[in-house]
Amino acid sequence: MLKGSFELIGDKSISHRAVMFSSISKGHNKISNFLMGEDCLSTISCFRKMGVDIQIDGKDVYVKGNGLYGLKRPKEILDVGNSGTTIRLMMGILAGNKFDATLIGDNSIAKRPMKRVTDPLRLMGCNIEGKDDIAKKVGIGAVIFNDLSNNIIKDEVFDWDIMLNFQGETGPYIQYMYVRTKSILEKENYVMNKDLVNISELEEHGIELIKQIYSFNDIVKQAVDKNEPSIISRYLIDVAKLYSSFYNDNKIIVEDEKIKNTRLCLTYMVGNVLKIGTGLLGMEMPDRM
Repeated sequence: MLKGSFELIGDKSISHRAVMFSSISKGHNKISNFLMGEDCLSTISCFRKMGVDIQIDGKDVYVKGNGLYGLKRPKEILDVGNSGTTIRLMMGILAGNKFDATLIGDNSIAKRPMKRVTDPLRLMGCNIEGKDDIAKKVGIGAVIFNDLSNNIIKDEVFDWDIMLNFQGETGPYIQYMYVRTKSILEKENYVMNKDLVNISELEEHGIELIKQIYSFNDIVKQAVDKNEPSIISRYLIDVAKLYSSFYNDNKIIVEDEKIKNTRLCLTYMVGNVLKIGTGLLGMEMPDRM
């Protein structure tokens, strides 16, 4: 007869779900015999990035829940590593929150099917962009912009290398600049407040940008009057280039609150103009690139 005792290792499936449910509950939670595997630790890492206080002590995990709608917009990309459970279940949790988040994983995750999760969430109104969605917006946008950036009486050159160049005067370049503005604003959880804006804090490129932005209505009117969409296309390139120069010469996030808010406001206005302008051309803007 054999006598003795043994301890079961933690269960991966339960460990994942215990962290997730604890994070969106209210109050303090203790998870005993947690499986300290790489996948489960990826789940902990993701929820920490969304503002959940999670402490590990041996095989025990202590979670201070933020409540059902208490998760915060992550300032970093949520990396699920090789955990399919993390990315699939977390998409459902994120879908009910009012902020954007980017999920990535390793090469294995990138090859796994996600439509069984994303399709139902989209039917319920969730906005989900995968790499295929982004590629579609960039590809179609490149063709549209190439067509509408030329004067209607000129011949059109169809060259994929030129159209998809992120450094040239192309649709993808404008989309990239828009995504840059969106990323900056999201990291700061920016909300427009005119009282915190002081235009005198802007330097040369900033002043030029302001002038360009305020000419947007006139540009649209010119394009309509002349039946010439290339006027809008050229304008958007000029705005994108000016913002690029402004961004390279000025740090947006600085300690001085007046300067920071003025530069964030300018970033907000540039993003709006780029999105509205490309929308008039029939292009869609991706949220990520």
